[in-house]
Amino acid sequence: MTKRRIVASAVTASAVVAGLALAATDPVAAAPPEPQTGTFELPTDFTFCEFPIVATLDGKGKTIEKERFTIATSPGLKITLEANGNSYVFNATGSFKITPQADGNVLYEYRGNNLVSDPTVGFLALSGHFTWLSDADGNSVRPLSTGTGRTTDLCALLGS
Repeated sequence: MTKRRIVASAVTASAVVAGLALAATDPVAAAPPEPQTGTFELPTDFTFCEFPIVATLDGKGKTIEKERFTIATSPGLKITLEANGNSYVFNATGSFKITPQADGNVLYEYRGNNLVSDPTVGFLALSGHFTWLSDADGNSVRPLSTGTGRTTDLCALLGS
């Protein structure tokens, strides 16, 4: 079974949740971050929780395509998650970098505050510096790891 890894700082949260197409920014004409707003239901197959979660986004985000990697950043994005009468406000102000490796694997590097959704780790809020390595099909080669940081299990937090 192919494992899916969905990374989310502000940019990917809104892109995945809202289904928005984010335009790659030309490095020569670097545009400012774009508004990322709206309210969306996150289905259980996205969060891997046993219940749907409602996400409200308010802030800005940007994706930068480079020759060897992609960076997503989200200055000032606030994400409010609600389920079962509980809520969690998360400032998704982190960035992440996706770098294809020479051997076909893909390195994901998260810095600052990000969201990650994957069947092996669940739906997590990350704060710190984390890395994850997958093969080209999204199967875990090296699990989510950290040098320094903390994780919050959002299914547990919103499910109680």
